[in-house]
Amino acid sequence: MKAFEHGEKVDTVVSPQHHSRALSANNPHFDSYPKGVFSMLKTKYETEVAQLGPLSQEFIAEGILVFFDMSAPEELAEFAILHEHGQLYEDFHAGDQLVIGEKALEILSVGEKANDNVAKLGHLVVKFNGQSEPEMPGDISVAKIPTPPIGPGTIIKIIAGN
Repeated sequence: MKAFEHGEKVDTVVSPQHHSRALSANNPHFDSYPKGVFSMLKTKYETEVAQLGPLSQEFIAEGILVFFDMSAPEELAEFAILHEHGQLYEDFHAGDQLVIGEKALEILSVGEKANDNVAKLGHLVVKFNGQSEPEMPGDISVAKIPTPPIGPGTIIKIIAGN
């Protein structure tokens, strides 16, 4: 058995070459992975939610997460999930994993402007629509499921997939 950061123990450690399949939302054992397992994988981007704009819950209820860094103008901050802009270490692609708190979701599509928007502006639009093609150039798409809980203090990561 190996011990993890928080003292939890597991019998098996997911190897890097098998992590994208193991961390897929389709894996029935996904929620049983110990806290801290995501920190062992290659992180391409990481940030922490600072606050939710007053209209952001309406977008979240529709399966749309609109991220902006804390310097967003007021008219954008109203409907945004505001965060402390982190560094984009490497471009992300379809097949990578978006982690919201402890919930990992496979990225199904990435718009042609999404990486630039994240790198330069801390701006990202995540759509829970299950589409394999982005609707807009700055979008990423993930499975059409209810959005996981998100609020101040929630860690958002994009980690390498397969």
